[in-house]
Amino acid sequence: MHIIFFLYLLRNNLVLPTMKNCLFFCAFLFMYSISGYGEENKRLPEVLDSISVKAKKYYFDYDILESFKSYNRLKKLSDSLNNHYGKSISNLYLGNIYKFMDQFDDAKASYETAKTSAILANDYYLVASTNHSLGIVSERQGYKDDAIDYLEKALESAFSLQLSKDKNYTREEKTMLSYKVLIMLADTYMSAGLLKKSKRVLERLNIVDDRNVDAYHKGHLFSLVGRYFMAENKIEEAIFQFEEGKRILENTNVNELKFRDLLLSKICKHLYEIYNAKKEPKKAFVYLQQYNNYSDSYYKAANGRREAVGRSKFFIENYKNEIQVANNEKLFQLQIAKKTKNINYIMSIAMFLLGALLVTIYINYVSKKKLANILKKRNKELELARNKALESSESKSRFISNVTHELRTPLYGVVGITSLLLEDNNLNVVDSKHLKSLKYSGDYLLRLVNKILEFSKIESNKIELKKIRVDLKQLLENITGSFDYKLTESDNKIVLNLDEKAPRYVSCDNIRLSQVLINLIGNSVKFTKSGFIYLNVIVKNITEESVDLRFEVQDTGTGIPKEKFDTIFEDFSQLSNARGQVNGTGLGLTITKRILELFNSKIEVESEFGVGSKFSFNVNFEISDKADHDIEVIENDPKAKDDYNILIVEDNKINQVITKNLLKNANYSCEVVGDGKKAVESAKNTNFDLILMDMNMPIMGGLESANIIRTFDKGIPILALTAADIEDYNTNEKYRVFDGLITKPFDNYEFFQLIEYNLREKQSH
Repeated sequence: MHIIFFLYLLRNNLVLPTMKNCLFFCAFLFMYSISGYGEENKRLPEVLDSISVKAKKYYFDYDILESFKSYNRLKKLSDSLNNHYGKSISNLYLGNIYKFMDQFDDAKASYETAKTSAILANDYYLVASTNHSLGIVSERQGYKDDAIDYLEKALESAFSLQLSKDKNYTREEKTMLSYKVLIMLADTYMSAGLLKKSKRVLERLNIVDDRNVDAYHKGHLFSLVGRYFMAENKIEEAIFQFEEGKRILENTNVNELKFRDLLLSKICKHLYEIYNAKKEPKKAFVYLQQYNNYSDSYYKAANGRREAVGRSKFFIENYKNEIQVANNEKLFQLQIAKKTKNINYIMSIAMFLLGALLVTIYINYVSKKKLANILKKRNKELELARNKALESSESKSRFISNVTHELRTPLYGVVGITSLLLEDNNLNVVDSKHLKSLKYSGDYLLRLVNKILEFSKIESNKIELKKIRVDLKQLLENITGSFDYKLTESDNKIVLNLDEKAPRYVSCDNIRLSQVLINLIGNSVKFTKSGFIYLNVIVKNITEESVDLRFEVQDTGTGIPKEKFDTIFEDFSQLSNARGQVNGTGLGLTITKRILELFNSKIEVESEFGVGSKFSFNVNFEISDKADHDIEVIENDPKAKDDYNILIVEDNKINQVITKNLLKNANYSCEVVGDGKKAVESAKNTNFDLILMDMNMPIMGGLESANIIRTFDKGIPILALTAADIEDYNTNEKYRVFDGLITKPFDNYEFFQLIEYNLREKQSH
């Protein structure tokens, strides 16, 4: 009627035949056609539910053949309509029938199919039920690991169901499902000897609301707790649990659960074993009689069950061969054909609509293609510009890296020789003052070069944290002690507050941690005059394996204006110090922030202008084992180091003097050679404990020399010394000949720590 009215309007020019109106007419036909089909489909869930209800009734009445027929019918109908819920229910109960008949492989196949459909239906209840059933079958087949895996998955789905807002299942159904899964999981854990896991599940069961739980499962819980106490040799507690479970099971009037008598027989057997072990024969005899009675009752029922199973198998096999299956299948095919005809009708209308829409889409496509070509051209231009910018950045980084490496070698000589001269106690006051100024300038220039190189490495993502054993207290004291000269100049004092709960030894990258603290303390010294700088180390949390430490660097300096908070961590950002000067590279806080990101930490700032500032951060460290006797001897007894003989291989005369004096001042014996060839000869003729090998030397380089030494002495530690950064040291196999790498100019603390570590390793082997 509606279509005739529309055609009448069109014929009398009351509706113009435009593209818009044609599309409207097609859409009208489409909606009108599917409305009737939708009404018919509304009745399908009712049909599926009706079949499912009848099939369940047959199953619980032990009419296995009729149940099997009904569930097969439900399965075929659900398959034809692609109804995931119906497919899951039908396969779940078909699996139960196969399980009833002890056909476990067929049962598993049905349960797996049911689970797949349940997942597609997004039905947590059915997912949990199928995994629960798979766990039961696997346990009966003796596959306990598979059973545990299925039951753990069932428990996850059961708890997801309780947390969901699925109104298709009552609260009581959800609780009962969780209870069943927990009971079975605890029983399987206990049977597999996993008592701790079983205990955790039993503890969870104790907090579950059991008001709607049946007597069998309550009794089963008491039985499991009794078995746990029995395994833990808590006999009285086990007796109480067994007695309570027995009382609950015996007081129920309904024995619809075929395993109740089996469970009662097991409880009586446990009680018999307990009282027999306690040498109370009267009680043991009573429970032995009850065990025999319940066992007889169960096995009589089991015999009847076996007869029912035999009959069911026979009838089901006959049913599978009956012509009725083919007729029913034909009926379903006719129904499907009818539905398909309607769908084809709808699809024809949809294709007509699609053709009209394709014309519009094509017009849009042509326009968009033109726009895409323009954007593609612009993208190529932008990509070329980006590549040029990246090349420029990489060239800059390489240039900075090469220049700073060239500067570090002479600076190492200047700083090293100045340090050695300052150790001469015969210097007059003026010479000592001049040398201190020279050392300060050298240190400042060296720090400047290192910061530029460090910034270049950070930008290139070439920094990796190391993990070495560090004496935390000694590290912090060394850091604060390194500012003695600067403190004298600025009339400041440093106060170290180390939490008493802090462990002595931690595993960390001490160089990067020192760099962060030195940058922060250096800033505080720079911006404070005649004041205090506090280094506070607080334990936030500590376990046997790790510790969370909070580091705070607080000063009484000029403070930072609030408007500068967001800019102080930017590259090359500078503030004037306490004396109104502007110095430094402006990279210290930038590097500090980037290094802390490697520690998975971030820096926090609190400051009030004119009052002072506080920089803080949190880091988690692994706690290293306490030092053993051998370690303490090397670290704390300088006389023990006289026995160690170290070979220094270095072609630079200044570096020879500096390294040799460093080792002698630390009470080590050492010899010096100028190239790799002489190093090989010395290593053959003298029994050295460790070799410090320069990488770049005339006649024979350090890498070639180390490889030759390894041919006749595989155990001696060889440490590589270089003024250049070897970027692929950790990944390139050719460097495996070395036991460690020291970059010049090196940190004295790291230098001696690496030497001591390798000497200890040689001692232990």
